[in-house]
Amino acid sequence: MNERNWERKRSSEIPWKAVAAVLGVIAIAAIALFWILGGSAGQTDHPAPAPQPATPGSGVAPATTYGVSSKGIRYADVIIQPTMTIPVTGTWVHVQYMGAFNGSYRSGTDVRPVESSGDRLFAIENATGTLAAGIRKEDSGTKDLVVSIIKNGAILKRENSSAPFGTVNISAPA
Repeated sequence: MNERNWERKRSSEIPWKAVAAVLGVIAIAAIALFWILGGSAGQTDHPAPAPQPATPGSGVAPATTYGVSSKGIRYADVIIQPTMTIPVTGTWVHVQYMGAFNGSYRSGTDVRPVESSGDRLFAIENATGTLAAGIRKEDSGTKDLVVSIIKNGAILKRENSSAPFGTVNISAPA
């Protein structure tokens, strides 16, 4: 009889231990989240610094920090990839998008497919007639997809799209 009472007592304690353990884990997670996000709702984050322009000719744009929590933890750091150096001779399609993109570009009747990501230059050999490019984002990102047609270092046409799965279609005379 004594053994049975002990088993009943022990089985009734087990759910409470499990509940206490789960509540403890939740409390620790909440405290950690509170600390990481920077304290109470009454505290404000430091204002974002103004973006710095790239140094002309350096080929590199600076990294920009958009905020620091009240606990001094940096967040939403945006690292701007080094900018592409545009050749001063030749004809090019310049595509800038940190996600995947695809499409094509053409000169006259010569059509070339494109599938890549990042900051890319595509040479247009023997550029004649109308130069055109149609590039589409392969994702739902809202960062700018920028497409330019460049001839001898000068931008003939540039368009952008920040829409999810956005498309840029441009053309310019050769």
